[in-house]
Amino acid sequence: MTLIALLILLITSVALVRSLDSSTMIAGNISYKRDLVNNADQGVAAAITALSTTTGVLYSDATLAANQYALNYSATSLTTNSKGIPTPLIMDDTAFSTAGWSTANDITVKDPQTNVTTATVRYVIDRQCSTSGTFSTIKYTSCVFVPSGGLSGDSSQDAFDNNAGTGDRAIYRISIRVKGADGNTQTFVQSTVAR
Repeated sequence: MTLIALLILLITSVALVRSLDSSTMIAGNISYKRDLVNNADQGVAAAITALSTTTGVLYSDATLAANQYALNYSATSLTTNSKGIPTPLIMDDTAFSTAGWSTANDITVKDPQTNVTTATVRYVIDRQCSTSGTFSTIKYTSCVFVPSGGLSGDSSQDAFDNNAGTGDRAIYRISIRVKGADGNTQTFVQSTVAR
């Protein structure tokens, strides 16, 4: 009887240790995923800087009229997979470069204490238009846009928008892929802005 009781206690102890190991692993995975989502902010900030400042590489209407793949910008809406992720972000580095997009715009995230790479952030910006051209020419026939006067509660957008109150504004989708250093974990984040 004593041996059977000890065997039951041993099996219960092993199950408890395995359960604790699994819980620790799950908590670690959730934390890692959360860190990747937090790193996506760097991609959003880089894309907004490219679009919003007078010195941004995508500030000019002439630049925004055509695809600028070297700047990770498409003048037309990109095709997406069933989950809404633009096709370029699903490509590996070789296919991404072969299609004309630039890996030079990738942001490398490093641990501040060890200087070891923890993630790579890649973004693409696509204007929500079905054809290329200057926004003022194609907006009524081909684009999703915010009409002049904005939307109710649009004050935070106006803080971003250099042209607030001066007319209609095009909608741009910013899509971010954050790839973990392990190479197997990816997080996707999207944001839209008007300019």
